Parts: sequence; structure tokens; C-alpha cells
Amino acid sequence: MKIQELISNGVNEFPQLREYLPMIKKFALENNYKFYLTNAQIQNKDDLFKAFYENCEFPRWFGFNWSALRDCLSDYSFAEAKGYVFALENSSQIRINMGKDFEKFINMFEEVSNRWKLEQIPFMLLLL
Repeated sequence: MKIQELISNGVNEFPQLREYLPMIKKFALENNYKFYLTNAQIQNKDDLFKAFYENCEFPRWFGFNWSALRDCLSDYSFAEAKGYVFALENSSQIRINMGKDFEKFINMFEEVSNRWKLEQIPFMLLLL
């Protein structure tokens, strides 16, 4: 099975992808993509902001709010690559913990990934 068949731009919600994570990471790195794994115990939006800051090479000026998250995801000039793969473990529990804020995050990520798609740059979130 080819990795390209498993994942695409945007949000990919396939818990079974967890078993392919080493292969996905290898594919990403071989293709000069950035690969970011977040497996923090996220309870709320503040935990989400902190997890992205700590795991996704966000700059020191990151503001720990929705606007700053959108800005960083929209402009990854601080960590340039040919593509970006974000993997979020325990996403089912995070969805429960965060409630509507999780949906806000997913909608934001989809919006941002659509912009990257126009530039033909892979930008995806794996919900594991």
C-alpha cells in the first residue's frame, strides 16, 4: 500500500493509521516533508496551543491563541519544507475533552490546508 493512498491534504481521521505511523514518518522525511507528532494529554485549547508550540517548531513569538495558531499554520516560513504532516495521537479523547474547540481546530486546519493545496504543498493532519 502506498502512503499517498492513505493520506491526503487536510484532515485525515483514520485511527487505523496508527499502525502505519513509522511508514508515514519515513515517507514524509524521505520526501523532505516536516513530520510532527503530538501525543500530549490535551484537555483544552490552551493545552492544544502548548502542544503545537512545543512539537511543531513554532517561533518564540507564538501568541497561544486561535489567531496565532492560524498564522503559524498558514505561514510555515519559519520551518520551510516541501510538505507538512501533523499527527495527533489520542484524537478521540482530545475531541471529547475539547468539545466545540476541537471542531474549531479541525475547521481551521481544513481551511489552512486548502490554501496550501492551492500552492501544491502537502499539508495534512492525521487524527490517530
